[in-house]
Amino acid sequence: MGVVRGNMIRNSFAIFFLLTTIVSCTRETASIKVEGPYKFETKVAKEEVTFLPYSITFDDKRNRVYVTDTKKCKILVFSPEGELVKEFGDKGEGVSEFLLPRDVGFDRTGNIYVLDNKKIKILDSLGTEFCSSTLKGVPWRFCVKDTNEIYVLTPLPVNNKIIMKYNWKGEVLGGYLESKKEKNPLLRMLLNQGSISGDEEGNLYIAFTNEYRIVKIDKDDQVNEDYIVKSMPYEVVKPHKRKSAKEKMMSTVIADIANDEKGNLYVLWGENMGRSYYRVDVYNNRGKFIGFFELKVSEEGFFNSIAVSSRSVYLCETQIDGLVYRYRIESGGL
Repeated sequence: MGVVRGNMIRNSFAIFFLLTTIVSCTRETASIKVEGPYKFETKVAKEEVTFLPYSITFDDKRNRVYVTDTKKCKILVFSPEGELVKEFGDKGEGVSEFLLPRDVGFDRTGNIYVLDNKKIKILDSLGTEFCSSTLKGVPWRFCVKDTNEIYVLTPLPVNNKIIMKYNWKGEVLGGYLESKKEKNPLLRMLLNQGSISGDEEGNLYIAFTNEYRIVKIDKDDQVNEDYIVKSMPYEVVKPHKRKSAKEKMMSTVIADIANDEKGNLYVLWGENMGRSYYRVDVYNNRGKFIGFFELKVSEEGFFNSIAVSSRSVYLCETQIDGLVYRYRIESGGL
């Protein structure tokens, strides 16, 4: 089992500038400050192995940050300040092992839910698995409201629905949102890919990767398919069949979404083919735009996931090193 070392990188402003450039701007005068980045180095048999963060989740009840590591097939848990608290899991198909951990969620009792490949694995607070179930379709991301309210986004539809609701036993309780109409199954999956998040009031939000559109499913199961719609400042390259090997397949629009404890919705979007540009838009719990900030990443990396808590924003940057950044919103309308 590998030994994981978590180090908070405190370098000069010149180094920070090379890693990420921050531009703050909202309808008022908001400013953000980078706190980090947090860089995790993993070693197995004395050989360094790249840390590859896929998704990041904040657990408000325990004040902990959870990061899925798809390279080592582990879940890393660290404090809001970047101190590694613990890790659990290993690569494999056995109990408490993972093949491709995509997402992490929690129920009211403190159990940990991991979306791993085509399964949901439920673990106790120490990271020991006690339940597992296989899901339908192609599970992509999920949101855990509670024990019997697990919502899974599947780009390959099940009965023409792309949001499936499960209980903790893996039994289907319902389905939401019709699949995009596309004959080619691969293109249909690309069009249905996206992110899912939930707020403290029980509302769900679904964002699609290839368009700036947020769908809201409220706590009474009422669906608003055009809750937030925004036009892009650049031409979006839609998924399509390539005419040549050099042709772009797609341009990232929404990478991830997350809710904070106030119900504000944070939308991480941008373009990582051509400009390596990212921006976070913030909406209040009524869907009103209240501000944004911009992020620039190196050509080798891209921001894949976002988590928010107590005016801090955490982001996974997937690149050669594998980085987790923390930003703090210091002032303004957020």
